[in-house]
Amino acid sequence: MKKNGVTYFAAVGGAAALIAKSVKKYTVIAYPELGPEALAALEVEDFPAIVVIDSEGNDYYEIGQKPYRKL
Repeated sequence: MKKNGVTYFAAVGGAAALIAKSVKKYTVIAYPELGPEALAALEVEDFPAIVVIDSEGNDYYEIGQKPYRKL
């Protein structure tokens, strides 16, 4: 993520139908043979998701859980 300056989004489970309404443009960039797993650019509006891994490599799954972990 950091190397390529991209982000990874996540949404609450079951939100796929809602998210689909937010996608205004979908363009496959690479690996079209992978179908829905292809590398794609999305143009979205009112996208109900959060950034899980940002372009600096910060991982919300690790950072967000850290204060609640017990050794």
